[in-house]
Amino acid sequence: MNRVFSHIKRLFRKFWFYIIFMFAISGYIGLLNLIIMIVISLLFFRDPIEPVNMEEVRQEFTETELSIINGETMNEDVTDEEYFRLLARFQHFICPKRIDAVTIWNGSEVTNDAYIYKYELDDHGVWYNKRFVEGLKGQVLSEIDTKCVQAQRLIRSNRYLIYRYYYRHSDGCTDIVITPKDLQEYKQ
Repeated sequence: MNRVFSHIKRLFRKFWFYIIFMFAISGYIGLLNLIIMIVISLLFFRDPIEPVNMEEVRQEFTETELSIINGETMNEDVTDEEYFRLLARFQHFICPKRIDAVTIWNGSEVTNDAYIYKYELDDHGVWYNKRFVEGLKGQVLSEIDTKCVQAQRLIRSNRYLIYRYYYRHSDGCTDIVITPKDLQEYKQ
């Protein structure tokens, strides 16, 4: 039922003028149009991004863990390894699964030398060349706050930040790799 209401809200945001006009002309025709549009929306449009359930987050994490993740200063009582494992678990709850029409976030992974954001792309056979990926790397790097705790921990632990995009319709994947050196050189 929540799915139906989210589609109704989205329809009113996109087609409010049309729906109000149809109601003004005739209540029955307007109501019939609304029902048809809801059915079309349910069948053909992707689900809107679900809001974060903060109650679920509060049940899963202690106040100390939340302060470690959301803190603006580095908590030295927590190792970099513990921090990144906690961050990956936390992002599972707060990050949207569907980023846009072609991108789905599949979680984060912590390795000995990297923190990896994993995405799935509905690529339809598109392969990204090295030049395109380098352009994306510049864009991603410009969006990162290099003074934040996560970036500082990446630099300190000498870990790469990797955005890994898997292609849904093929076996390929593309990595956007940001090195600790990139983070150090790109001071904001």
